Amino acid sequence: MPLLLKDSEVDRLITMDDALASVEEMFRELGQGRVSVFPRTKLRSPSGSLFVLGAANLYQGVMGAKCYTVMGHNYTFYVLLFDANDGNLLLIVRADRLGALRTGASTGVAAKHLARQGAEVVGVLGAGNQARTQLEAVCKVRPIRQAKVYAPTEEHRVRYAKEMGASLGIEARAVGSPRQAVEGSQIVLCMTNSSQPVFDGRWLGPGTLVTTAGNTRWWAQEVDETTVQRSDVVVADCLAQAQYEAGELTAAVERGVLRWGQVRELGHVVAGRAQGRTSEEQVVLYKAVGFGPLDVATAKLAYDRAREKGMGTQVEM
Repeated sequence: MPLLLKDSEVDRLITMDDALASVEEMFRELGQGRVSVFPRTKLRSPSGSLFVLGAANLYQGVMGAKCYTVMGHNYTFYVLLFDANDGNLLLIVRADRLGALRTGASTGVAAKHLARQGAEVVGVLGAGNQARTQLEAVCKVRPIRQAKVYAPTEEHRVRYAKEMGASLGIEARAVGSPRQAVEGSQIVLCMTNSSQPVFDGRWLGPGTLVTTAGNTRWWAQEVDETTVQRSDVVVADCLAQAQYEAGELTAAVERGVLRWGQVRELGHVVAGRAQGRTSEEQVVLYKAVGFGPLDVATAKLAYDRAREKGMGTQVEM
């Protein structure tokens, strides 16, 4: 019988440390060719859209799909997990918290492999729930002592700084402009719903890692062309998906600023099949569009933990 897990149960079962370990393992296995990816596809209805993305994580013995709907400003996320050997349905999980964890962990793994070793200052652009796991993950892999956060609504950035500073034990402060968040930061985290660049690439210092994991509409550009031009290394989580979802990269390719052959995949970097950063002075750009293996890996982790702890609800089918 399949297991049904609520969002609140996922929160009790998986920590960010757990998610980081699971996602790093997934990227390594992906880089070695032991993961198959079903890129995101979209179906439209008069009221909204259904998105489906999936993967076969054969190293875990599972396959799965994330299905979610977008109806105006309402999002509903589920992941289905199947046994790769007999096809049985193992898990149905509400995936709001799972999605925040896996997205944050993707950025955390990127920071572990692409950021300067001694990076201590982070600029955060965005103050929503997803921006929280972004900063939490980076603080797990680098000795972060200060975070500067900017969001257009002052109340949101002030609350984010207060709560994240307290939970992570770092100095976190709200700043009044994107420039204040970016200048002097060794890592810049972008997690917004903006379709326009949220900062000027001229503000980046040598050696900065920029991560962008917000809007994935094909025409949206969370970072500007200057940032792409200044990036010595460009890395994507999933190149196949990035070619139609990473607006910053597709625009740069169309304008001749970038070639797809220059874009490396994080899985290849983690597996040692491609180089990441090779000097402390390089500017590095990581574009995360979010793809199925992340959801399948973390769903399998949640399933295993739930079985161990006797959590969740068995469902008769």
